[in-house]
Amino acid sequence: MMQTGQMHLTDKQSVELIRSTNQNIAIISQIIQKGIDSGEFSPLSNVWQMQNAIWGMLNGVISLYLFTGNPVKRMERIHSTVQGSLNVFINGLKA
Repeated sequence: MMQTGQMHLTDKQSVELIRSTNQNIAIISQIIQKGIDSGEFSPLSNVWQMQNAIWGMLNGVISLYLFTGNPVKRMERIHSTVQGSLNVFINGLKA
């Protein structure tokens, strides 16, 4: 997303990438709202801000390992770091 100009996407592909990204972000918001509605998460005054924080964290973790570290262990490290980071976030939402 940060370097789409270097990806040489067609206009159609760019539109689809943006649409898909927005759908994924909306799903994060829906999950947060369901957790609030069910009482599993503490009420938030700004679900939009929290969804963006989670999205940013996920992108940051993925970007970190895309550009650093051992390529053989890359997927494993991304998965374990994302899982650990989400656990921290979820525990915070429950508090």
